[in-house]
Amino acid sequence: MKKILIIIMGLSILFVGCDNDPHEALIKESISVLSGMGVVLESVIDEPTATLAIEELKKFTEQMNDLQLRTMEIGEPDEEKIESLMNQYGDEMNSLSEKLMNEMVRLSEADYASTLIETLFPQP
Repeated sequence: MKKILIIIMGLSILFVGCDNDPHEALIKESISVLSGMGVVLESVIDEPTATLAIEELKKFTEQMNDLQLRTMEIGEPDEEKIESLMNQYGDEMNSLSEKLMNEMVRLSEADYASTLIETLFPQP
């Protein structure tokens, strides 16, 4: 679970504040972004909706990249803080991660979403 927290913090996004705790702010931002990504992915049901989703998902990816940089800047929280954050946000983060994974699997099996998948995960 600790690794999930660190990964999601690495994918985090833009909430400033949260009682001046930058780690908690990044967690809340990441939850917001991951939730938005889930909504967009769920909306993909055919080629036109897949095409529309590409631009939205690119925006989320940019936000996640920004969060990752900000997370690296502040460094990892101590063990006590990680445990506290996991107690507060772990279930929600796990649920969102599972939802995103299920949607990505669903879309990876759909012919109409091939361009979307290729855009999100370009092959070298």
